[in-house]
Amino acid sequence: IQAVATTAAQQTCNINILNFQKASNVDGYRDQHGNELVEDGKDGTNTQYVRRQISIRAKLGFLKIERSTGETVKWLQMRLNEILGANLQITGEYDSTTVKAVKEFQQRYHLTVDGIAGYNTLQALFYN
Repeated sequence: IQAVATTAAQQTCNINILNFQKASNVDGYRDQHGNELVEDGKDGTNTQYVRRQISIRAKLGFLKIERSTGETVKWLQMRLNEILGANLQITGEYDSTTVKAVKEFQQRYHLTVDGIAGYNTLQALFYN
């Protein structure tokens, strides 16, 4: 039996990737050429590029907490609800309950448990 490599063109539409692409476009993320992502539900080169640009996090800044916000955070919250049954409110704000759910997700899927939804965590959210 011969293994066949799957190219981006051969992939079927993944609804999780499609929704990520839509949210990323609304939030203003662009590919390496400055274009919106094609909303095709495929984890191709441009989607991977945008995923490398995203680091959803909360951190303590000078006397305040700086949080990621937007449609991409809403997508993250929806996926965590679907996968973990987290019952997060879909606020679009990366609050402490969302951070906790991300850490639980990361632990469950053997990722670095840092509470930051970066490249690997986002990829795991696509396929789980």
